[in-house]
Amino acid sequence: MRAIATPRVFECCLRFLGDLHDWIQKFGFRPKQDTILLQAIYGTRDRVRLGLDLYDSYEIWLQIAETSEQERERKEYMSPAECRMIFSEEIDKEVRRIKRDQKARASIETARTQLEIVCRNVPDGPGLDRLLRYEAHIERCIDRTLSQLERQQRMRLGQPVLPKLEVRHSVS
Repeated sequence: MRAIATPRVFECCLRFLGDLHDWIQKFGFRPKQDTILLQAIYGTRDRVRLGLDLYDSYEIWLQIAETSEQERERKEYMSPAECRMIFSEEIDKEVRRIKRDQKARASIETARTQLEIVCRNVPDGPGLDRLLRYEAHIERCIDRTLSQLERQQRMRLGQPVLPKLEVRHSVS
């Protein structure tokens, strides 16, 4: 369930959980039918799982609901109706969690898409080298123009003009 990234599958899981919620409210626990839906959502029980999920919770509440009346009184278990109600609340919590996960995944996917768009605007090797050379050339031109402007302003104001300083270097 946590590895699902397809929105349609999420919607299908939400629909299955809604059906399960309605059926448990109307008919109570029906292990054969309920197990089919739970396996469709959470997979079979033969796989190794991390932590408890709604399927595990279902099995716990089903066992409590199916205990005999004497056992229930002795261990102070809840009635089958209370078990159904509590499990229905757990289904509601799971639906809210799934919807939160959907929103989080959508925002992550949006951010990923925006990042890919930005990455496409950055040129690759030769194009990037050319842009860097252009940038260096423009910076040198700006520095030279600022130096000329500074000299002209000093001359206009009658201040001593510093000697023209030119540093040229080449990398070979």
